[in-house]
Amino acid sequence: MTILLIVLGVAAFIALAVPVVITFISIRGLSNPTVKPLSSEEKKQYPCSQWAQANSFGFVGNFAMKVGIADSSMAIWRRSDRPTFFCRYLVQAGNKKQTSFDFVTMFEDEIMLTTNDKADSQMMPQPPGYYSQSFSPVNQDEQWNQHLQMENYLMDTGGATLVQNDKPFEECFVDAIRRQVNFISSISLWPLRGIYWFYVRRQMWHNQSIQAQHDKGMIRLPNELSNSGNMSEAASTGDINDSEQPEVPEQVSRSEQPEQPEKLSQSEQPEESEQAEEVTTSI
Repeated sequence: MTILLIVLGVAAFIALAVPVVITFISIRGLSNPTVKPLSSEEKKQYPCSQWAQANSFGFVGNFAMKVGIADSSMAIWRRSDRPTFFCRYLVQAGNKKQTSFDFVTMFEDEIMLTTNDKADSQMMPQPPGYYSQSFSPVNQDEQWNQHLQMENYLMDTGGATLVQNDKPFEECFVDAIRRQVNFISSISLWPLRGIYWFYVRRQMWHNQSIQAQHDKGMIRLPNELSNSGNMSEAASTGDINDSEQPEVPEQVSRSEQPEQPEKLSQSEQPEESEQAEEVTTSI
């Protein structure tokens, strides 16, 4: 009986210690990200490359990433009519490889929308103005449709405006990581919160659209944030409830609203889609 209690105690300690260590190492590793160009040659044999071309995404380039302890590579495509990017990541840690895909749209005032295909992308909380959603299992068409719907939702309901500058995406990528690291580091007892983030948050936020997150009181839209852009720690980590929701600003009449950028419709989607590359091993 004593041995059993010892074993259970050790198992419980490991179960609690692992996410704390993972969180600490991840944040420390993300504190100095680097992105370097590799080549401008597109590997057109990849299904994702064929999908990108069929959906008006032009190839930007291949990049090497050093984010944390893992060596990664990234291929980037951009829509010709808006600051929306399609990204393919290949992360290699030892003999293990993992492929994932992102859609990213940049808005004014450092607002960003990201749609990923992995639940792990939801583990860490996002700073105010960073909107992250993930879905699986999905193909490229389904992931793109989810992103497109919430891009329009942030503009129509959240008052977001597409950014107009042409800052290279790789610079925006590094800036976004650093801002998230600074935000998480500002949360009290953030390494210990990794237990909740690891076991609860990443699954609770997965397969939740931005609209669903807002309806459940998990996030605030751009036009609901304070003028300073700050948000309570509880709100940013998904712990706010309905009683803590800010008062939603009074709706402006349609005649008074500023002209919004032209939105894409789902009718632009191709009839057939290429499946995302299958990953045989995962981290």
